[in-house]
Amino acid sequence: MAKKPEPKKPEEHHRPPNIPIDGPTLIFQKKVLDSLERIEKSLVVISRQQDDIGDRIQTLDNKVDLLIAKIDECCEEEEHPPPRPSGVEIKQSIGGKPMAIVGVPVGGKAKFVALPVPSDTPFPDGTVHTWTASDPSVSLAPFDASDPSEDAVVASLPADSTLTTFDLTVSSQMPPDDSGTVPDPLTNTASIPVVKAPAPRPTGVVIDQAGMFK
Repeated sequence: MAKKPEPKKPEEHHRPPNIPIDGPTLIFQKKVLDSLERIEKSLVVISRQQDDIGDRIQTLDNKVDLLIAKIDECCEEEEHPPPRPSGVEIKQSIGGKPMAIVGVPVGGKAKFVALPVPSDTPFPDGTVHTWTASDPSVSLAPFDASDPSEDAVVASLPADSTLTTFDLTVSSQMPPDDSGTVPDPLTNTASIPVVKAPAPRPTGVVIDQAGMFK
């Protein structure tokens, strides 16, 4: 019978002899560990700074996008100027609101305003409104003397006025358009009723004898 091969003995690993660590070696190892710790902290700081820089860059990108959008909007406005009014109408201002015309009382006054037509097309800056009345006894004065446009006027009547109505006209001259063309003025005339003063009411009473009865 053939002999079975004998199993191999495990190889013996020889440990290196313990090397004593002296003082200088310990100091060197501590310095290396301290340096590695500082490097790790520096890397953490750098990572945070990179995140902060990334956030700032994103914020700047957003601001740039907003500026570009505003520039595009301005360019579109220049290419397509806002529409201008095609007419003007006269309204009476009552309580600070434009209302239907009710008239001017004898010896009193009333405020009238010029409004654009259509109402969603405001008069451009530089528009000047000129008011005239058909009767010289009607006094016209700007509602706001500091407003050069004079879009509101105050009409006054004397106490002895005999008018029953008068015409109030406004002429609205707009400035030149983008092509430099001066448009024709927009005009409108409204018939203003004159409200008669009510008859004075008695302030007292007296008793008088009307006659004798037989």
